Amino acid sequence: MPANHLIIGSPAKAIRTLSEQELAWKKQGTREYQALVERCKQTLHQVEPLREVEAGRKRLAFDENLRPKAAT
Repeated sequence: MPANHLIIGSPAKAIRTLSEQELAWKKQGTREYQALVERCKQTLHQVEPLREVEAGRKRLAFDENLRPKAAT
């Protein structure tokens, strides 16, 4: 299959060339996922399960500019 194309179906078909914006979006999403994996490997440790949600518990922070493709 050609590089930088949208591939769909079975059997697979190249439908169209991806735009620079789509390629940048995909690369940023991949970087975010890879960073999440590294964070997990560095901080993962065994804990006791929570019996209830902790008030004020911090949530993971992600790049606010990264949006699902449908939202862009």
